[in-house]
Amino acid sequence: MKVINTPGKYDGSQITPGWAAAEFKLNEDEDSIVVMRGPMDVKCEEMVDLEDLRNGEEIKGDDLVHFIVEHHDSNNVEIAYLRQRLFTCIVYEVLSENEIKINRRGDDLFFCNKKLSVSVATSGENSIKFHFGINVTSKGTPDYLETAGLAELGFDEDKIKKLSGEVCEKYAHEIKKIKSDIKKTKLF
Repeated sequence: MKVINTPGKYDGSQITPGWAAAEFKLNEDEDSIVVMRGPMDVKCEEMVDLEDLRNGEEIKGDDLVHFIVEHHDSNNVEIAYLRQRLFTCIVYEVLSENEIKINRRGDDLFFCNKKLSVSVATSGENSIKFHFGINVTSKGTPDYLETAGLAELGFDEDKIKKLSGEVCEKYAHEIKKIKSDIKKTKLF
């Protein structure tokens, strides 16, 4: 799995299949995690979550750490959501190891009932994909949401980079281990 770190704005177009391969000259079938740091502003035409679109909800923030993950071994949206949940659990675990008391509800993380993350999963013809964003600050987030950010939790630039690296490393390890376990399992 290729991990790429880059600054950038998440506008929703990055969730389209093959974006990372085209943007970073990867093999078309290479799994990837792109870690971007920057703002988020998803326009209606780029929204994947139909409920958010129907409700006219805004998906925005001034500063987030974005993880954009693509796998080419399936196009099953259920597997996309299962991997997204696994990723969410890993972020939860890493934050908990840093003695941050957070709660997880589905694919969302909360600090003191304030939303800390945003996430969506989808599938295309040849891949599954998900975006997971963690607020660095609550500035620029929708007014109707109470939000929290990593800065509020005491994370400076170094701790944010360390968190991002740990999350990517643990997720890649879990995926590799699952694939290894599948190969050594007798099927009936």
